[in-house]
This record gives sequence, structure tokens and C-alpha cells, in this order.
Amino acid sequence: MPRPSERSPPARRPVPPAGFTLLEILVALVCFALVFGILAQIMRTGLRQSASAEATIMASLVARSQLARVGTELPLEPGEAEGEVDGMRWRTTIQLTEGGAEDIEIGAYRVDVTVAWGPPEEDRAMTLTTLRLGPLP
Repeated sequence: MPRPSERSPPARRPVPPAGFTLLEILVALVCFALVFGILAQIMRTGLRQSASAEATIMASLVARSQLARVGTELPLEPGEAEGEVDGMRWRTTIQLTEGGAEDIEIGAYRVDVTVAWGPPEEDRAMTLTTLRLGPLP
């Protein structure tokens, strides 16, 4: 039996390093930057689509209100009218499509309302069309 003074020193286990290495931190930062960039792009696209949908809804409301004016505020006779509301330009065109019977003197009028919005170089537009019956001119 070996003597206490002749014993070999106990085997030491390797101690894991405390903290992260520089390479691990750089990889984590790159992953975070990629994920953050993708999320920012998704948010930006969503906001752009939301603004576009809001403008389209507003243009639809303007066009519908202009159609409602025909025959009340705007006379139902062939011609054009145009104007601007809340940054949206509208044009109403009224055309006589076909004459009615001679004995009743009623004709069908085609009413087109076009609403345009946005800067002139990127002009977006929508058109609503309807038919109205009214007296011949």
C-alpha cells in the first residue's frame, strides 16, 4: 500500500470556460440582425398595404357620393363635371346611350365617375359606372 505522501494527485476534470466566446456572440448578433430585418420588412409591407386599402376605400366613397349627386345636384344631361375632394380628383361624365320611345321621351344615360389619387406620376384611379333613366334633352 502506498504511503500517504506517495499518493498521486487526484485527477482534475477540465473546467468549462465561463461565458461565451466572441464567435458565438457574433453569430447570435448576425442571426438577430437577419430576423429583425425580415420582421421590419414585413411590418413595412403591411403598413403600405393598409394605406393603399384606405385610399381605395376613400376613392370608392367619393365615387359613390358623386354618383348619388347625379340627378339631384348635377342635372341628368350629357356633359362633364370635375372637382377635387380631400386630395382626390373626380370626373363625372354623362352620356345619352339610347333614346327612348318617342311617345314617353325617356332615355338611358350612362354615368361614369372616375376618381384619381396620388402624385401625378404614380396616379391611381378607379371608375364606377351606372345607368340612369331620365327625360330626353
